[in-house]
Amino acid sequence: RLVHLERCQVAQPGDERWLCPRCGWKHSHANAGVCMHCRARLDKEPSPPGGGEYDYYAALAREERPVTRLHTEELTGQTERDDAAARQARFQGIFLREEPALPSGIDVLSVTTTMEAGVDIGALLAVLMANVPPRRFNYQQRVGRAGRRGDPLSVALTVARERSHDQYYFNRTAAIASEPPPPPYLATDRRPIIARVLVQEALRRGFERLADEDPTFEGGSNVHGHYGEAKAWDARRPRVLAFVEEERPALERFAATLLTRARAQGDPATLTAEALAELARAEAIAALENEHPDLSQRLAEHGLLPMFGFPTQVRHLFTRFPRASQPWPPPGAIDRDLRIAVSEFAPGNEIVVDKFVYRSVGLVGFVPHHGRRPQAVHDPLGRAMPVGLCDRCKNIDETPAERCRTCGEEADYRQVELAFPAGFRAEWARERRRYESSLDRLSRASVPRVTVDAARMGKHEAGGLVVRGGPTKIYSVNDNHGQCFTFQRGRGGAEFGLLEVSHAQRDWLDEHDEPRQVALAAALSTDVLIARAATPRAAGFSHRLPDGSEAARLVSTARRAAWTSLAFAFRTAAAVKLDVEVGELECGIRFVRDEGSALLTPEIFLADAIENGAGYVSFLAREAEFADLLARVSALVGSWESEEHGCDTSCYVCLRDWSNNPYHPLLDWRLAA
Repeated sequence: RLVHLERCQVAQPGDERWLCPRCGWKHSHANAGVCMHCRARLDKEPSPPGGGEYDYYAALAREERPVTRLHTEELTGQTERDDAAARQARFQGIFLREEPALPSGIDVLSVTTTMEAGVDIGALLAVLMANVPPRRFNYQQRVGRAGRRGDPLSVALTVARERSHDQYYFNRTAAIASEPPPPPYLATDRRPIIARVLVQEALRRGFERLADEDPTFEGGSNVHGHYGEAKAWDARRPRVLAFVEEERPALERFAATLLTRARAQGDPATLTAEALAELARAEAIAALENEHPDLSQRLAEHGLLPMFGFPTQVRHLFTRFPRASQPWPPPGAIDRDLRIAVSEFAPGNEIVVDKFVYRSVGLVGFVPHHGRRPQAVHDPLGRAMPVGLCDRCKNIDETPAERCRTCGEEADYRQVELAFPAGFRAEWARERRRYESSLDRLSRASVPRVTVDAARMGKHEAGGLVVRGGPTKIYSVNDNHGQCFTFQRGRGGAEFGLLEVSHAQRDWLDEHDEPRQVALAAALSTDVLIARAATPRAAGFSHRLPDGSEAARLVSTARRAAWTSLAFAFRTAAAVKLDVEVGELECGIRFVRDEGSALLTPEIFLADAIENGAGYVSFLAREAEFADLLARVSALVGSWESEEHGCDTSCYVCLRDWSNNPYHPLLDWRLAA
């Protein structure tokens, strides 16, 4: 489209107005008979004067009063260090390098939850929240930023959006303003967590002894441990394990210290022996291809070392080419956990950073290199593996087959290659586009997919449910709406990464490179509990209804709602039993084909939300503990039937919380009952 400015005219609008009958939007001309805001039909004739014709902004402009400026800047976790420090200073009226106060001063900071605590931005007169915060303590942290330093007047305004979470607290302001906060807690009853700490201490001692013996050893700077590169483990393993064995008495004393006043009980020598036996897995983990080069990072991601809440699967989107290794991450790099990155940073999607829009066009990875120019990762696709994806039951088979191993589906079952990317890249264009209220989001990850290895899981029956529990992986997969992404190397080598062919210009691509089609994914190693009806008929089948009929669809939707509601009821009861936050547990449903039958049976699953799992759901899967959990679910549902509850479908007292926002329309405690 080409606009000829010489043919355009700027003029003041007349007195006539066309008001949209649907949304009330005012137009200064007939606009081809269509509302520019909601696309409704406009009347051919202008609206009669009066009645809503008052224009507040026009009246404000006509008044003879001094103009008030409103200089706004962004301050988030992605703001570059120098800009963040400068903006904090200017917002507080501190001007460095002889900056003039009038144009440089900042009146409003637009921030994210990063500013909730721990950042000094001075005295605030007002706080505006664009939505209702998740919990009461989030609300308190945010509104409490205003009026802290004796200001005679301060204002906190919260905009409640048209979604279930915001509307619930809009109607119950006391619940968000004065509800008691949950008490803090420590998980001292989980032996797997204690065992990982023991393994970390054993390797720390072993590599410390190795460094004393070999001055040339370089351990690196990884947050999980200074153990060097994974490729060197095979050569170093005999000496490190020998040092660890010599340190066994000290490790047993360390184990006794960890068990002191902890709810987990056991013999320190036995716990030490069990933990050190896990080191046998390190050899296979170190030999894996296309994974993180540091040994400690790999061991943490595969469950041998504690995570300590570290963001170990962080991936960067490089909005411009990095030219130095210090500071790291380099200017222009923004980060997300991989489970979020495969959605937000997927090729074709647009991301806003500091008022400018960047479009992701491919994959690239960089690692800092001793203060010099960063080194490019040779294969930014990272680890790749063939899998089977079922679009019917949302199962993932780590070993692909001809049909889905869970539900037996063949027509909606696909074999694809999953890639766990090392990083993402934008267009690196010299001309940047300013953000103007619209973005492209072309693809996102699907619902989490759980893989189940029944051979590694125990099995028992309780209360009409067949229960299994054990280790699992939860995958977040972005397959670009079933089409996958096609990558080809860019001209110029590894530094330019792999480009997605539908979002990159043709002259950027290396025409001699073979295109590769993959789906982007992230994986979370954790524990899972799975429960299904022991008798298929109890699962509420609709198999006698004609396929595709309205009644079949209705029953199918109701059945999903019922089992989804039951899954969240189990999660609520489990959180109470374990004395943890509901956010520590994930839940959902999946459908499996019953053995010897053509019917699909719903299953609920509970999983530890933290990476590598804390052993919560493995504990709940034990026969005695699950029976107690089932009794708690029954008692919980019984309490919801009381008149005091007063809830027709679901609320924040029973099934709803911030984390299950997308499921709110489905949740119904009566269906769970």
